Amino acid sequence: MVGVRFSRIAEERSDELAEALVERLMTTERTAAYRKVDVAELRGEYAGFFRSLTEWLLYRHAEEIEENCAALGVRRARQGIPLDQGVSAMLACRDHLVELLRRESAEMHPDGLFGELEFVVAVNHFFDDAIFYFMRGYQAPRRDAAQVA
Repeated sequence: MVGVRFSRIAEERSDELAEALVERLMTTERTAAYRKVDVAELRGEYAGFFRSLTEWLLYRHAEEIEENCAALGVRRARQGIPLDQGVSAMLACRDHLVELLRRESAEMHPDGLFGELEFVVAVNHFFDDAIFYFMRGYQAPRRDAAQVA
């Protein structure tokens, strides 16, 4: 099963993946608010997620995922992270895993699978951007109303 192989690779490289992802969050404008969050805390959160990726993907029930992600949402809101930046961080995490998959699959199967993966990545990036900007637009009237008041 290819998915388990890749999640195991992510688990083995959890610290390295977390370090690179946190660096990305700290330097990208879409996640600028994360600069006020403790870097060690972020590294620990992401390393823990990557370390237990197989469990999250295969064995966690929907209720557990909802509970954990809702709690993360509450934590980020309390830290002052805007919703669009929180979503951008989640998308960056997903993209980080896709990049790992791309690198590993290119080494194993340079034909076929890599071409399909390129298409999926391109479609995902389009929708990532579309969702990001949709959410910004959705929040704009509320921000404008708050500024007028």
